[in-house]
Amino acid sequence: MSLHALGDALTDHLAQYGEAQSWFLESLSISRRLGDKWMIASTLRDMGEALLLDGNSKEARERFGESLGLFKDMGARAMINGLLYFHGRVAKHEGNRRLAARFFGFVAARRGALAHSDDRDRVEHDIAITEGIDTEDPELAAEWRHGRTMTQDQAVDCTLEDSNDS
Repeated sequence: MSLHALGDALTDHLAQYGEAQSWFLESLSISRRLGDKWMIASTLRDMGEALLLDGNSKEARERFGESLGLFKDMGARAMINGLLYFHGRVAKHEGNRRLAARFFGFVAARRGALAHSDDRDRVEHDIAITEGIDTEDPELAAEWRHGRTMTQDQAVDCTLEDSNDS
């Protein structure tokens, strides 16, 4: 939808998050009237990203959670992995570095499958560095390793537990 694309452009290229929300809300309204679950879930995800970039992690978590539920209902496993990454960013933004490390570890293990086996450690380390997670810290390293071994369902359960704690 072009309204959604406009919201994306305002978020990604102009950092106009409030303006982006207006376009996302309009896109969401139309998508709901049409019953387009994929577009609803995608719009909620992008709304969450704009909210997070604007510093509103509580509402971002809510939008990511709604989107995650819809993508889960549709069986869109790759989209769920992306939303788990965003949950990691929310945790990091809120200062919960242990939970962030767990989510980033989960995502890194899935991204690592896309790289050649000799690149896997570098890819995981790059993700950790990019997100500011210090894998030299024993507690964070343990969470990182735990995240790498979780199933997608276990990682989704972590988002639910995290939402209940907030």
